[in-house]
Amino acid sequence: MIDMFYQLSPEVIYHLATTPELPSLALQAILNLQPLLRDMVSGTGELLVSSNQISALNAFIAKLNEVAGVALKSAPQVGQSGSLESLIGKTSAQMRLAIVGIQLQIINPKINATGQLELTVTGVLPAAGTFHAEYSNDLTHWNALSLPPVTALPVTVRDSQPLSLKQRYYRVSVAP
Repeated sequence: MIDMFYQLSPEVIYHLATTPELPSLALQAILNLQPLLRDMVSGTGELLVSSNQISALNAFIAKLNEVAGVALKSAPQVGQSGSLESLIGKTSAQMRLAIVGIQLQIINPKINATGQLELTVTGVLPAAGTFHAEYSNDLTHWNALSLPPVTALPVTVRDSQPLSLKQRYYRVSVAP
């Protein structure tokens, strides 16, 4: 849905400017979702999605579909989650995961006292899936870093090899 919105953004903006009801519906949806969006980005990720928030978003999408005839739909699919209504009662972290997908971020790379590289990985892990961290010297051949099982983030990943190479690349992922 998000990709579709961006593809259709010129048409959406045109209708926001020319349809009197749309700006107020959009503003109402944004104001209703603002606490969740803030919590997704910089909060605990524990705020619950309410039916009022989803109703406000659906009202905006329905009116936009009515006046613009665009292909935005609330019911068919939102990322991996199914319908918007399926988000009611979920946390903002679960909502982010459903809409955006798995978002992992490597932060705070540093060399520890023993000369190993340490990376902190943040994000949200899905209930099912295995966390992987890999390194490469050439971006073609990837090798797994040895890790204990990861059940929650953030996690610190260490490369036990001394940093004698000129360059090394790292990536993290979650596989089903």
